Amino acid sequence: MQKARQARRRPPPAPVPHPVVLTAILVPAAVWLAVTPYVTPWFGYTLDVPPMLEVVDHVLPAVVTVAAAATALLVRQRPSARYAFAVAASVALLAGLWSTATHVPLLAQARQGLVAWETALFHSTPGVVVMAVALAALVPALRNVD
Repeated sequence: MQKARQARRRPPPAPVPHPVVLTAILVPAAVWLAVTPYVTPWFGYTLDVPPMLEVVDHVLPAVVTVAAAATALLVRQRPSARYAFAVAASVALLAGLWSTATHVPLLAQARQGLVAWETALFHSTPGVVVMAVALAALVPALRNVD
């Protein structure tokens, strides 16, 4: 009877491949996030924002995202890689959320006509992209975590 039960058991599902490509895409997306406030004048989009605010809203989340993604990619051959990818995607998701949330007032100013829509969207988009890519990497990463 015991052998019959064991024979009926299904094998465990195969692990989902690590989201290496999506995690790698986080690096250029984070670089885009970091350089956005410094390239906007080249396109004629100007904002009157203190430089330290740009560092906190753009550079800091980008550095955190690059560090998390690079760490996961460097340890991808280790047994703990499944956790590293989940942590890296989670950290990148939080960084993208931070950057997106800090730009909500800018979008409100654009709605009021105080800032041009082109400027607000150009300045706000990289945070949304980092958040979306991180979420896309987080779903398969969480499937690998027990």
